[in-house]
Amino acid sequence: MSKPSSPKTALNGAAPGASRLLPLSAITAITPSPQNVRQSFDADALAELTASIKKVGVLQPILVRPLEPKGKQERFQIIAGERRWRAAQQAGLKEIPAYIKPLNEAEALDAQLIENLFRENLHPLEEAAGFLRLHEERQLNIRALAARLGKDARYLARRLALNHLIPDACADYRAGRIELAHALELCRLAPEIQHEVLAAC
Repeated sequence: MSKPSSPKTALNGAAPGASRLLPLSAITAITPSPQNVRQSFDADALAELTASIKKVGVLQPILVRPLEPKGKQERFQIIAGERRWRAAQQAGLKEIPAYIKPLNEAEALDAQLIENLFRENLHPLEEAAGFLRLHEERQLNIRALAARLGKDARYLARRLALNHLIPDACADYRAGRIELAHALELCRLAPEIQHEVLAAC
């Protein structure tokens, strides 16, 4: 597989020009990918998207890859657009526009991670997990990974460091009990010291 030189290239290469409307039977068979960087969906934002889809439909097709059929039933795995898929289900749609592209595991991972990493509302912890996944899967050092993603290497290093937070610290950060600056300081400490610091707060 040739490696894209930029996120834009990766996404353009992942989605063909024409989309297809998948029927209700295919929508229910679509499987969210376990590789998805985004692990949580804001309920209020999802409700707003559902209301919008009820009025105007799904304006941007999702990206899926075909899986092995189950009998005569087509099956697809979402690569990009899980939030639109969830909202479309809640809106009661019978079909959804989708780009369908055969992708192997490595290509699917690249397309999904890069697409999700450039969402504005992605939580820093999810961003950190995505950077780490690309770092490990592609065996790229920080400088090479930063160049590929068009990110500053120092920004990337700080995000990667968040992966050293203990679970309790991650929970506090997600809940807003600590700020990003505090999380960055905590992740430099050994796990047992992180526990002590959190207990003293």
